[in-house]
Amino acid sequence: MDDSLKSEIAEIASLVKALPENLQLRAFEMLLENCLDRGSHDKAPKQSRADTKLEPPRRDEEPRKSQGIGALSLPLRLKAFMKKHDVNVEQLDKLFHAEDGAVEPIWSSDETKHSKAQIEIALMEALQHAMVAGEFTFDPEEVRAICEAKRCYDKGNFKANFRNNPRLFAALKDTGPISLSDEGMKRLAEMILSKSSSQ
Repeated sequence: MDDSLKSEIAEIASLVKALPENLQLRAFEMLLENCLDRGSHDKAPKQSRADTKLEPPRRDEEPRKSQGIGALSLPLRLKAFMKKHDVNVEQLDKLFHAEDGAVEPIWSSDETKHSKAQIEIALMEALQHAMVAGEFTFDPEEVRAICEAKRCYDKGNFKANFRNNPRLFAALKDTGPISLSDEGMKRLAEMILSKSSSQ
């Protein structure tokens, strides 16, 4: 591997570290792929970055823009939650990215205990579902997958973590979506206020 490629990869790694944790892997893959593609197709002498010109987007191709949570048609139940708990759109924008009707999380967890991280993920999944479908529910299997991806999955205590926090959920069941209780909605609002102020 030549030195210029090594330095480009190191530069990519340092750029990616500044991004939220949940975006780092995908951003690194995209930038590395672009770097390698340029290296394999450009066998001619390399141009310096100052010599390269950015081409404007073609007129038939509009750039995608982040519309923000405010551009979504927010469901009535979410609006009522926001009003009741003094949560605003700007706070949600710090935690989620909205584009073309889809909502993706950009928040990160600071929890070190697996049980607390699991509950945090469940509550934030319920919020994301409420933005799209109007119901404060989450799928436990989706929470399990996210916990595994974030390395906070406790196989032996996964279901017990939900059972140990019964006041947060309207009804716990083995399959299907789980709804948040009033206490769960209150905890979610506290989490939104805390996380959005630290972002």
